[in-house]
Amino acid sequence: MSIEIQYRPGTPGDLSAVNAVEEACFQPPLRFSKGLLRRMLRDDLSLVALSSKEIAGFVIASLETENSQRFGYIATLEVLSAYRRHGVARHLLMTAEDLLRNEGCRYVALHVAMNNVAAMALYASCGYESVGTVEKFYPNGTDAALMVHLL
Repeated sequence: MSIEIQYRPGTPGDLSAVNAVEEACFQPPLRFSKGLLRRMLRDDLSLVALSSKEIAGFVIASLETENSQRFGYIATLEVLSAYRRHGVARHLLMTAEDLLRNEGCRYVALHVAMNNVAAMALYASCGYESVGTVEKFYPNGTDAALMVHLL
């Protein structure tokens, strides 16, 4: 199956569609609230992947500073199941990294559930390395790997 995807910055106008992807990808208590997604679309760096009929996925990242050094943090990267294994997540991630690099970030960090094998494999294939584990990081008590990629 060949799919055509276009990418563009996310906007607050994408809230309903982004929220629908969030609801399809995560169950409570792991799901971001619509209010939090609204704030993130307004204040953070976001990109959406568009198929001809819907938002197929999105990434939201933020600019952070630690010890006078700017870095990016990937808050979430989500792709609807019908669009997985077509390079959508990889393209969203790499584009977000480019934007963060252009903002002066030296590295990108993210947390990923230790039991999310597919996501961990994607991040590793994109150059992310696990630098530690955060016990009970998620509201359901799941541990997270902290992964970092130097830009």
